[in-house]
Amino acid sequence: FRLTRQGFNFLALRELTNSKVIKSLGSVIGVGKESEVYSVEGEEDSLLCIKFHILGEQSFRQVKKKRDFHKRNDFLSRFELSRKSAEKEFLYLEKLYKKGFPVPQPIKNNRHAVVMEYIHGEPLYVRRKELRNPGKLYRECMDLIVQFAHLGLIHGDFNEFNLLLDEDGDGDLFYYDDWKLYVFDLPQVVSVRHENAEEYFDRDVDCIRIFFKKRFHYECDDYPQFKDVLGKRSPDPDHVNEDDDDVEDDHDDDAATIPLDDLRLENDDENDDCLDVES
Repeated sequence: FRLTRQGFNFLALRELTNSKVIKSLGSVIGVGKESEVYSVEGEEDSLLCIKFHILGEQSFRQVKKKRDFHKRNDFLSRFELSRKSAEKEFLYLEKLYKKGFPVPQPIKNNRHAVVMEYIHGEPLYVRRKELRNPGKLYRECMDLIVQFAHLGLIHGDFNEFNLLLDEDGDGDLFYYDDWKLYVFDLPQVVSVRHENAEEYFDRDVDCIRIFFKKRFHYECDDYPQFKDVLGKRSPDPDHVNEDDDDVEDDHDDDAATIPLDDLRLENDDENDDCLDVES
């Protein structure tokens, strides 16, 4: 017998159903090169979503270039790559959600599948010129990048496709008028200690600058610099939470080598017209 992607999906869905996490699979929300997302019904009739990671089907070379959790084994199957990608995303969703970061609430991980909160909203890329104050949203996007760095992390794929404006925003940080800004898609997160950290940080910043210039005709000369942001990171090495030992698995330069409970969210206190966000 040969395991197929559909069979791998079935195994994950069966386990999630047997463990009473989900009751039924709904419609397709989105399909990409490395994942498929569906709506699902939770056991308490709640609306959730499930993300199937599907790494290795397009190109193993591209997976090696974008991900580093395979580095100790060049012969991982596409199923093992997908499983590791899902485990990593679930891990960081848990850590960031506990920190109060605007990410979907993680529910359960099984194999290559991640069940999470369903966010009622729309990706940033579908927003048009009706934004009354694109500068405020721009600053919140940049502040999110900075907040990641203050946690010792770089998103690595921070763009309009991985940012969601939730119409049910509740007034917390990153709240924009009647919307709350969420960030998702975390498998490519890396540490600020990664050898290419500055390159990834600058790419995240440039993606937002280019998008706002093209879509909303908004430009700002002030934007976060990696060296400045990194200098404001001040974790206390004397307070290590042993509960975070599980993040130190087989990733060398991965963001998983940094225990998030040792780091804290910080706001930029400087009087920077394009970076300060009132919480």
